[in-house]
Amino acid sequence: MTVSVEAIGALLCEAAQALDLTAVVQHDGGEWDVVFADERIVDVTWLADTGVLGFETALGVPETSDLLALRTMLLEYNYLWRETGGLRMALDRPDGCVHLGFSLGASVADVALMINVLGNFHAAANAWGERLQKPNALPVEGMMQGFLRV
Repeated sequence: MTVSVEAIGALLCEAAQALDLTAVVQHDGGEWDVVFADERIVDVTWLADTGVLGFETALGVPETSDLLALRTMLLEYNYLWRETGGLRMALDRPDGCVHLGFSLGASVADVALMINVLGNFHAAANAWGERLQKPNALPVEGMMQGFLRV
């Protein structure tokens, strides 16, 4: 595939039909909001200089008062990138919202891969978002396993 804003937009629109997405909204340049039926928004960004597609979504502000444990869990999760298929999480300050992210080489993207990535990313985001909204949300056994395999 020749990588361009138009080609990536077309892939996202084709994936949207297969995933029954609510909308794919293109912004200036290589940025899109992919809106799922449950109103989860996944930001997709094409970094033309590196050829990388970035996927990001907000998981919410965790219901925990133990910020040290939360930061430790996020660092441990990022260290397990091989097991998580490359998913990573970060804490946004000053509001404390946790974000889930994933990167993919745009040159290997096709419709089937985009459907797989968006579907699995959405599932992982919902699972982590739900978990982080519970008091004492730090991971239980099994939550550190990967959701995404590409």
